Amino acid sequence: MVNISISNKSPSAHACPTDSRREQIIRAAGTLFVRKGYLKTTVREIARHSGITVGTLYHYFRSKDDILSSIQEETSRFLSDLVQETGEALSKTGSEEALRIAIEKYFSLVGNYQDITLFWYHEAGNLQPAQRKKLIRNDELIAEAFEKILVSGCQSGEFKPHDAKLISHDIIILGDMWAFRRWFLRKHYTLAQYIKEQTELILSRVCIPLEMGVQHKTKVE
Repeated sequence: MVNISISNKSPSAHACPTDSRREQIIRAAGTLFVRKGYLKTTVREIARHSGITVGTLYHYFRSKDDILSSIQEETSRFLSDLVQETGEALSKTGSEEALRIAIEKYFSLVGNYQDITLFWYHEAGNLQPAQRKKLIRNDELIAEAFEKILVSGCQSGEFKPHDAKLISHDIIILGDMWAFRRWFLRKHYTLAQYIKEQTELILSRVCIPLEMGVQHKTKVE
């Protein structure tokens, strides 16, 4: 399930203070939503956790629901960027490298926004219909990006035949697992190590073994 909020780009020295404060509020809300649940979290608690007054919070967001909608809007924008970047990588570097890049970007995103990842899993049932529809669309967007790379790899001969739709969702689950199994995984792996291990696992499932590729080439020749 796609489940992240805002971009993980580092703020520049000229970043707008308003954007920084909004991000601060969103992060605080995500933490509280996971800890207490969306329905039980109050605006006052979000403000206190953000280190600001309720009045200041209302300067940036009209309501708790507005915070949630902003998280989803940022999710959509970031995923659109991710899809564009992986599409460019596919056209320039080939399917295997594009898949590596897409995995690294998605897993890193989950790593940066673990609480919000967990929130989408926990609270999907409490969303308004329009919010739930957007959540599903975001989920489909990233799955389609992975599926496009996998299908392209099969067509080019880089990947062996497989169920691209199923594996694209497997990749998403492996990425999200960094958030919902973090209590265990962070004791044994850094995020970079986790990405490396899972990338190799995924590639072992779809890539044609080197010896098979050599045999196939020999037969053709």
